[in-house]
Amino acid sequence: MDVSASNEQTNDVEVMRKMEDEHLHLQRQVARSGTNKKREKRTKKEVLQAILFREKTDTQCEDGLILMDQLDELLQRNHKQTLQLKNLVNASMGKVKIISKVVS
Repeated sequence: MDVSASNEQTNDVEVMRKMEDEHLHLQRQVARSGTNKKREKRTKKEVLQAILFREKTDTQCEDGLILMDQLDELLQRNHKQTLQLKNLVNASMGKVKIISKVVS
């Protein structure tokens, strides 16, 4: 009976060690998944910030292009008006020359 009791005790100790090892293994896995969750949360936050920054930059770029188009349109209108004024001045100068020739 001593031999079987000793074997039983050895088996119990081995089972306890295996259970403890399994318990520690599971704890390490939970700790790892906790770290992964933190890393994943941080990564999601960084991706969201990058997307928001890109949207902001795209909006600013688009606003800049709209402003450039508006300025270009304004310059074209201004150029047309300047040409019209130049033609008017030239026509007036021609009339002045004709009148001055007629008067002299």
